[in-house]
Amino acid sequence: MDSISQISSTSRLHTTSTASNPNNAIATIKGFLSSLFVLLMFSVIIVTIIIVEPRHLAGNVTSLTVGPERRMAFNLTQSEASFDFGKGSHAYGRAGGVRHFLYGKLPEMATNRLTEPSRAQANYLHYECGKPDLNTNGNEIVETGRYQNTTWNKFPWAVRIVVKSKSHEDLIGVCSGSFITQQWVLTARHCYVHDKDFKFLVMIPNQDETPELIEIDSVHPYPGYDDIYNQNDFMLIKLKHFPKTPTHPVCLPNIDVIPATGRLCVFAGWPGGYIDSSNLEEMWVELDDPNSCQSRYCGIKYDVNKNICDKTMPGRQDFPVDEDHCHGFSGSALTCHEHGRWVAYGVLNWSGARCDVTKGRGYALTSTRLDWICCFVLHIKWGPCLHIKCGQMV
Repeated sequence: MDSISQISSTSRLHTTSTASNPNNAIATIKGFLSSLFVLLMFSVIIVTIIIVEPRHLAGNVTSLTVGPERRMAFNLTQSEASFDFGKGSHAYGRAGGVRHFLYGKLPEMATNRLTEPSRAQANYLHYECGKPDLNTNGNEIVETGRYQNTTWNKFPWAVRIVVKSKSHEDLIGVCSGSFITQQWVLTARHCYVHDKDFKFLVMIPNQDETPELIEIDSVHPYPGYDDIYNQNDFMLIKLKHFPKTPTHPVCLPNIDVIPATGRLCVFAGWPGGYIDSSNLEEMWVELDDPNSCQSRYCGIKYDVNKNICDKTMPGRQDFPVDEDHCHGFSGSALTCHEHGRWVAYGVLNWSGARCDVTKGRGYALTSTRLDWICCFVLHIKWGPCLHIKCGQMV
């Protein structure tokens, strides 16, 4: 009985104390409401992540499962249809400006950047380029982040850049590149091999015969190339003569366009190392947003107006590659499909450490150096330099 009385007395004391101090009651109610609000917000976030899909992915993403790994595949036709290219003029929002402990505030997105051109705005529609259409299957499913064998007639602008030792006949693949005209190849500046014991050559595959080797007339590295910070990684190669093998140039983009976050694009090239029977390979990628790219690569002073990157794919360990393999793809054109054309928006210039396919890749933005490119191909007035002057964006 004494125990019961003691508990009852304690209860009365607690009740009395609460009743006599209204501030405690208010604090208790506030704490309860705060907890309820946090729980509600957490639930909304979870539901959004699970149920609500981004506009450009809705209805066109498939999850592929291989053992414990999960990968993403996309319905290419639906993905492209989700971007309204007909209207054009969709300006980028605020991007960039990430702060780095050493470099301070990194560049922000220029206000005049667009995410896609309309048909009336797209300069590349005025000349023959990027014509092969990879969408041979109207409902084609593409998987991102994996090297896959492909055929050259799907990428008739792709070339292999090789070196040949003067002391023996072996060829070594160092990079890939793309025809932007019948005699000019665009690639990455870091691919340049300057060694008197080696000859620089361009190899063009031939479906039925031995690949065609063409000597180089001149090499033009971009003068403002910054190797340390991966800026302006461009190089033009002029061939000694037109190729005998039928080729088609890739399209060059408008000067004010950076492809939108979520765009599906593809690059194609060859593994590096000694030339063997290796096939042309392609990799589809999903472009990442400028803020994520700058945050991830801020140590190289990532400029959102000069670079683009694709999305990382954490957990992808099902397809390891050696370093020589991915190095051979440097200089490949990152091509995106617009208005029935394939447009070279970027030049592949870095990959994850030790070529880890899960870490994403970075590209030099082609549109930033069209004024320099056009210093060499100005004679093609009907082509990509119709609206651009040498050394001046107009």
